[in-house]
Amino acid sequence: MKDIKICTELQTANAPGEYSLVTTPSRWDPGKTLRVKFLEGTDFVKQKVKEFAEKWELYANINFDFIDDPNALDCQIRISFQQGKGSWSALGTRCAEIDPSKATMNFGWFNDTTDDKEFSRTVLHEFGHALGFVHEHLHPDIEIPWDKEQVYKFYMGPPNNWDKESVDHNIFKKYKKTQTNFSDFDPKSIMIYRIPNDFTIGDYEVLGNNDLSDTDKLYASIFYPGKIIQSTGNPVVIQSRFGNQGNFELITCRLSGGLAHYWRNNDDPNNMPWSKPTIFATDLGRIDALTFIQSNFGTPGNFELFVRVGDRLATMWRDSQTHVWSDPTFLFEGVTGNPVVIQSRFGKQGNFELITPLASGGLAHYWRNNDEPNFPWSKNPTIIATEIGRVDALAFIQSNFGNPGNFEVFFRVGDKLATMWCDAQTHVWSDPTFLFEGVTGNPVVIQSRFGKQGNFELITPLASGGLAHYWRNNDDPSFPWSENPTILAKNLGSIDAVTFIQSNYGDPGNFEVFIRVGERLATMWCDSQTHKWSDVTHLFLGV
Repeated sequence: MKDIKICTELQTANAPGEYSLVTTPSRWDPGKTLRVKFLEGTDFVKQKVKEFAEKWELYANINFDFIDDPNALDCQIRISFQQGKGSWSALGTRCAEIDPSKATMNFGWFNDTTDDKEFSRTVLHEFGHALGFVHEHLHPDIEIPWDKEQVYKFYMGPPNNWDKESVDHNIFKKYKKTQTNFSDFDPKSIMIYRIPNDFTIGDYEVLGNNDLSDTDKLYASIFYPGKIIQSTGNPVVIQSRFGNQGNFELITCRLSGGLAHYWRNNDDPNNMPWSKPTIFATDLGRIDALTFIQSNFGTPGNFELFVRVGDRLATMWRDSQTHVWSDPTFLFEGVTGNPVVIQSRFGKQGNFELITPLASGGLAHYWRNNDEPNFPWSKNPTIIATEIGRVDALAFIQSNFGNPGNFEVFFRVGDKLATMWCDAQTHVWSDPTFLFEGVTGNPVVIQSRFGKQGNFELITPLASGGLAHYWRNNDDPSFPWSENPTILAKNLGSIDAVTFIQSNYGDPGNFEVFIRVGERLATMWCDSQTHKWSDVTHLFLGV
């Protein structure tokens, strides 16, 4: 048990003895910028503290301004690295009760060999205290079967050397319900101590956590409101050619207008952190739907984005060197639903092929000639599936059937899902064929790396709640679809939109799914060896 490293709540002169899980008197004003200075420390350790502390900014409407000048004035949070002095932090605004020349936070075991898991665990915990969050194991509703004799023995001995009052305060003294704003007890919270079996009677332990839990994220957004990016429409994810592993790039429509672009650093194996959002295209107002790809223009490839605003379709692109987005250009009118774009294998450069539902019914197929220097779009779209009437949503790929590849389209009409395909040689579209019923939202299809030919994998929200995963066996000449879909995320209820890829994690590649439920975005993944789906993880509260 000597490897147990925990923090203590710093007691200030005027600090009362009872706290809530987020104490209102200790909460900073939402939107406030907190100046944070380092009183000492190596460049490596200071950078790691900054890196992990900023994760709170994704969920709480608070900003940290890190200042590497020990003489800087008016800094609310002041960090020391006094070895052997434990890790601790003042609680929220109680930092003001501490002499401005002294630390309000200490990290007592960090050095240049500390691993990222320990940085994440301790930095997130201490900055949680700095935001007013307190220890989860003192939750008023939880009854931990403590073996108090063992707990006193451990913490009153070295290296802690606490007195009995300190043990009681930090370990046993629960908060009162009358003074708390609390969720259900959260054993996954970053604010809970590790509780080994030796400290309890019977078989009870808490292993400790290295990251923010969903409840941590939720309460950060509740007590520091205003940072949430509310979303609408369909999010879209790709695995880009940025980074060695290939980052995940996710763009979602904002309810308040414009778009938010997040990216996940897949070269960081321990944390795979998501970025803060880049907000853009706010001048377009509210955007209803989007589609985007990484093209072969630029190095490693520009982002090409198409959005629907009302019944109009616009495009913009991001330079892969400067990361600057172009201004929007409006292309077509009379559209509805969600557009889908691909860069096809037609033409030397690869044409852009765009299919969108039409407000008048059916689908329109436009294409851009990328071998021409002025990149002209087809003068007149190919109109298909008008006999179906109004199409609500669609998915579209170029498969490896035919040469250079047939187009495969799946679309939703009401609660029914249909498909049709275009012969790559004759450019003639098939008649629509209805496949499944009871669907809603937008379907997404890929041709996976399962099977010799590559199966079609289709995921769609269900009207009854959750998602359905269907797959088509392309190695069987009759191309049968799976008899029964795999039902996922049923516990989430009605799912509004989905986006889905096969990544380069695992062999032949895990499925990575992102879903929008109301104004929240969540993710789950499927192991390509076991075919087992993970639990759902909420990402950006309110998205």
